[in-house]
Amino acid sequence: MKESIEEKAAYFFTCKKDGFTKTQELEFQIWIKENIEHKKAFEKVEMLQSLYLSLPSDIKSKISQEVHRNIKSRNSLRKSNFLKFAASVIFIIGASLFGINEYMNFGIKHTYTSNQEIKNIVLPDGSKVILDAKTKLDIKYFSDKREINIIEGKALFDVTSNPNKPFIVNANMIKVEVLGTNFEVKNEIDKIVVDVINGKVKVEQNKNNEFQQLAILTKGKHISFDKQSKKVILKDIDINNIASWKDGILFFQDYSLEKAINEFKKYQDINITIQKDIKNYTVSGSFSIHEIDKFIFALTKIYPIKVDNKVDNKVDNKVDNKVDSTYIYKKF
Repeated sequence: MKESIEEKAAYFFTCKKDGFTKTQELEFQIWIKENIEHKKAFEKVEMLQSLYLSLPSDIKSKISQEVHRNIKSRNSLRKSNFLKFAASVIFIIGASLFGINEYMNFGIKHTYTSNQEIKNIVLPDGSKVILDAKTKLDIKYFSDKREINIIEGKALFDVTSNPNKPFIVNANMIKVEVLGTNFEVKNEIDKIVVDVINGKVKVEQNKNNEFQQLAILTKGKHISFDKQSKKVILKDIDINNIASWKDGILFFQDYSLEKAINEFKKYQDINITIQKDIKNYTVSGSFSIHEIDKFIFALTKIYPIKVDNKVDNKVDNKVDNKVDSTYIYKKF
């Protein structure tokens, strides 16, 4: 029996994941160019993988059991092929069994990023999200809307347009409604920020359970909302600096020293203490997420500060000169 497009897509997906042989890669290139439906099927498998990996462990276990039942029921002549792409078929079976329908209408997917991790995810509709380190999202898809709650952290969105299903991002009392665009939302300790790379978004504030429009943002526009004072700032920004963290670059524009140091701490295990008197010193500039030493050196050139490093030189009874902790304080 001839393999379906979906099965073939799942087979090629597994081959690609394991590492194409030269023959498999040639077959894949021919197949993907034969028909636009082949390309769509392959992209669907990639999307379903992302969905599957985000499901709760109990649901993944049920899906896995169903896959094994399906393997046993297959014709033995096709078993070797089916086993080859069974891992990918998990996503297709899972979507049909438990549900894209159930997931889209009732499901909540919690996505966490661990310390030092930047994560790419693909949503069920093909929209793409890049999560910064220490970011937490709740993702809810309904029959009439797509809703994302940023509990903390930063996320860059590339949204698939669907006029019948608005794409909404919530960050505390701020709601961002999207009309098909590329934008970043930050839910920070002190404020909420929205920056638009392309397209258009509507930003609203929840006041007494009623949403009031704050602004319509287009390409290169920025809005920040202070959580304490409720102050709103609108301005133009350079789109090249938006979400620079996804490329391993931290861009600071009038950040407090404390806030800048905390950004570095998200990506590496560092123990840095700052004297209270200098926590609000402002800093601007661009630094690699792994260049905390260069950042601190630059500070000593622009502010009257001193840096004390405590060195742990006993690691496995060998001299290591590894910095265990750093204290930054004001010169007197």
